[in-house]
Amino acid sequence: MNNFKSRIKELRIANNLTYSQLASMYGKSEGAIRAWETGRTNPDFDTIISLAKRFKVSIDYLLGASDTKKPENEDISKRLGLSEKA
Repeated sequence: MNNFKSRIKELRIANNLTYSQLASMYGKSEGAIRAWETGRTNPDFDTIISLAKRFKVSIDYLLGASDTKKPENEDISKRLGLSEKA
């Protein structure tokens, strides 16, 4: 889950959420969110699923297994040989 820390930070910032706001959404402390973003700890699997749904990204993207944010885009882009942005 090495990429998780950068992905969660990227998504938090892109959605204009503070540590405090994200923490309150999940019943966590600001310190817990900071720990996720520095890689000191990771959320449990249920929280990862919830985060992926909240940010409308795939779990693979969130965990760094894919660079495609949405699974439906990955299939289409692979078939057409395009990037996700295209």
